[in-house]
Amino acid sequence: MSNLSPIHQAVDEVMKLSPTTQGVLGAVFVAQMSFVVLLVMTRKAKSGIINPSIKKDQEKVVDMVNVADVAFNDKGVAAYCRCWRSKTFPLCDGSHNAFNKEVGDNVAPLVLKK
Repeated sequence: MSNLSPIHQAVDEVMKLSPTTQGVLGAVFVAQMSFVVLLVMTRKAKSGIINPSIKKDQEKVVDMVNVADVAFNDKGVAAYCRCWRSKTFPLCDGSHNAFNKEVGDNVAPLVLKK
């Protein structure tokens, strides 16, 4: 019986394999760890706070906009944030693009057209 810990025994066994097999096992390990990190990040985003910083001093964030006051751009559209990351909230500034890449989501703004 060996005095090595189970982890040391496993490493010892892997070292007896061919370099190609070691490389494949290493790649599989890295892929598994990457998947675990991605899973943790995704779960954190899904189960965490949706609104990270906007009007946190208020019990609820409610923005009312009179239709007559909507600031349409030169293309006749106005975009309102739904990702809660816009620096120009309640208007969209495109922050959802980076957020979507970070967490694998597909959120986009509410777009009003004239």
